[in-house]
Amino acid sequence: TSCKSFYRRIEMTVTKIALEILWAFGASACCAFYFNAEKKDALIASALGGIGWFLFCVCKINGGHELLGCFCASCAIAAGAEAFAVIAKRPATVCLVPGIIPLVPGGGVFLMMRSTVQGDFSASLSYGYGALGAAVAIALGIAIVSSIARTVRTAIAKRHNADR
Repeated sequence: TSCKSFYRRIEMTVTKIALEILWAFGASACCAFYFNAEKKDALIASALGGIGWFLFCVCKINGGHELLGCFCASCAIAAGAEAFAVIAKRPATVCLVPGIIPLVPGGGVFLMMRSTVQGDFSASLSYGYGALGAAVAIALGIAIVSSIARTVRTAIAKRHNADR
């Protein structure tokens, strides 16, 4: 019976993650359509949102901190957006902004404000630090990948101009 419960837990975890990925996909799609993105752009942004959330879940399940999950997921989303930007000759932000939406720590900010209103300042600080850390991890992931992409594009352009 312990083996059965183990497999049941795994099955529940996989089901839970699949539903979370589907919700992240939907949230990114809604954001993309809200920003009037074209259908192709919205599909890519939604896929990036789902992939990012999957990486976030994998980091959390494997014992990593939520901040590490936010950083890894934002790096993956930014890399996908930069790759799509080069392939489709579109700005990376078209896919980056909707794709990053599922990672934004809105829940942590809400809990911080609720704790503040209720007078529980230690919980408020804890939630606030968590939300701030997640926001910084997301910003760092995007900044690092965007800087690398810009450096690579500049190097390729210089090499291309030198060959002429």
